[in-house]
Amino acid sequence: MRILRTTLYLALFALAVGCAESESFTTDSTATNMKDAGNAPDTVWQPPDIDQYPLPGDTTSDDQTTGDADGQAEDVPPEPIDEGMPLVDSDKDGILDYVDNCPTVANVDQKDLDGDGDGDACDLDMDGDFVQDGLDCVPDNPKVFPGNIETCDGIDNNCDGNIDESGAKGCVDYYVDQDNDGSGPTDTQTCLCDPNEEHTALYGGDCDDENPDLHPWIPETCNDLDDNCNGLVDEDCDDDGDGYCDIYMEVVGTPAVCPHGGGDCLDFAPEVNPGAKEISENGLDDDCDGKKLGEGGVIEPDCTGEPCTGQSNAAIICGLDLCYPTLDVVQSVTVSSPTGSNTSTAWNVVNHFGNPNNDLAPFGGTSYVLLATGPATGTSHSQSLGGGGMSDPFANDGFSAYDAMEIKLKMTAPMNVTGFTIDYVFLSVEYEEWIGSSYNDKFYIILKAPTTTNNQKKVINYTACSNPNQYYDFMKDGQKWCYIAINTAFSEPCTNVQTNIDGTGFSCGPGSSAYGSSTGWLQTSWPIEPGEVFELTFHIHDASDHVWDSEVILDNFVWEASDFEPGTASHN
Repeated sequence: MRILRTTLYLALFALAVGCAESESFTTDSTATNMKDAGNAPDTVWQPPDIDQYPLPGDTTSDDQTTGDADGQAEDVPPEPIDEGMPLVDSDKDGILDYVDNCPTVANVDQKDLDGDGDGDACDLDMDGDFVQDGLDCVPDNPKVFPGNIETCDGIDNNCDGNIDESGAKGCVDYYVDQDNDGSGPTDTQTCLCDPNEEHTALYGGDCDDENPDLHPWIPETCNDLDDNCNGLVDEDCDDDGDGYCDIYMEVVGTPAVCPHGGGDCLDFAPEVNPGAKEISENGLDDDCDGKKLGEGGVIEPDCTGEPCTGQSNAAIICGLDLCYPTLDVVQSVTVSSPTGSNTSTAWNVVNHFGNPNNDLAPFGGTSYVLLATGPATGTSHSQSLGGGGMSDPFANDGFSAYDAMEIKLKMTAPMNVTGFTIDYVFLSVEYEEWIGSSYNDKFYIILKAPTTTNNQKKVINYTACSNPNQYYDFMKDGQKWCYIAINTAFSEPCTNVQTNIDGTGFSCGPGSSAYGSSTGWLQTSWPIEPGEVFELTFHIHDASDHVWDSEVILDNFVWEASDFEPGTASHN
């Protein structure tokens, strides 16, 4: 580098001498005339200080040296110099013009934000967003410029002085929700990056924002109002137009759609309603009282004056609607546990199980019987009742039964009957985790009669299976069948619940022992000989464990007096 510097000195010096010699060729007269004219140059040209202009790759100055630890100069080859380019640095920033990205404005750092070859110091559009810096509110951010699309990112993208204003890219529709029911009127829709003080609801469609009981996802009630805001008033309340509302619809007051009230048990047949006359042998409960009139007439129970709730044999008889003051129908009632479990909390007779407005109102009388493998009342249903295990004589899965509970009735059939019918609901926290497996609790109605069952114990409540290729309990007549458990075809999956069992602790929810489902209301009918003395046992048990409880509601025992189809069917 020293050699290069010395060579440059000599070249410049030779140039200066040459110039001086050329001046000496001027005639004395000419020089004299110039002096006389006052045109003599004010300054005399001096050779430039070459140290002011470092060569490319020259990092050495008079007060510093480059070398190794021993002070020996490193053999670093100089950067090549383009001999065709002038050695000029117009802006005196130490960078020659031909490599300076901004040769007229000093910019030692050579910053070029947009990489377009023009240094930031002289680039009219520093960030390359096609808007000159003088018009750009943030000239060093290519994502911010006038006319840009506003985006939900906490930045004023379009330089209008507002951040994340309404309608920005990525915004979400919010609605005004004055009654705090989670929805607002559709015409209050505003697309925002975040909710504000007025627009707080994510859902629209509220038809009355001053009434929290009216919004799109509330169940329709028969009350002369459009509860669910679908533009219809009291839809599905009276589908057959007979003036009686569907038994499963809540009725408030006397709405125009059903001036005669509710209780229609077959709301697609106008001939069937609480005001209709019962017709014998037509297979229908014409007047919706829970009883079908057969030939010879149905024997009506009368539980007047009887204790119909609590834990007593009399309460069980009343809860099952088996009170016949003039007939000796029920000879004995026994509550027991074949597994030696504690029975004290596993059964009860109540007026209603769960929330008052669910679908578990009694069909007959004013109460029904609860029988469970855990606490019969309350909402906690994963509790051991102690005792041991027993083999299940009806199942072939090989699993033991635990917390088994039984109510056994010794009865005598009246002389004019052909059979009997009973309504019930099976509930279990084993929904839906164990569907399709043999780990499922079971509910049996076991009949033992000298003539009807040849004095053998026979389970009379069974149905088709929900998935017979995956699980079934037994074969009969070439068909696969399931006992009443979570695998019955009448089980209500949480994706299609037909029966509201809210407040029981068995309602659908996330998969765990704290939730479950049910079969909905079922009805089992079976023949019996007139005057036959028989045993009817209601049996329920946990399969393979002491927890994950199940329960059954027993109600509305009715004597049949005409021909009927034996078996189990769903009310739905």
